[in-house]
Amino acid sequence: VIGTAAILTLGLALLTGSYLWAARKNVPRVGAQAMQGLPAKVLDWEGSEGHVLARGERWRAKADEPIAVGDSVEVADIRGLVLTIRRRNARSDGARQ
Repeated sequence: VIGTAAILTLGLALLTGSYLWAARKNVPRVGAQAMQGLPAKVLDWEGSEGHVLARGERWRAKADEPIAVGDSVEVADIRGLVLTIRRRNARSDGARQ
């Protein structure tokens, strides 16, 4: 019984340790950095500005390319409370998908 408990405790300690070691290597993304690359849906658009839905919230947005209502886009940058967006398939930097 004691041997079984010791083995289970050691296994749990190794599992927890490996998880913590892996988490230590990942840099936390917070604030504006956390928004980059997030998907969004265009709600309304006129010219180069409009509104998008990202993370369940309505945001003002701008883009350097033609965008239409209903397009799937992603957040490229954020300045204050305005998102800069791009089409989801427009990737020139090899960013994550």
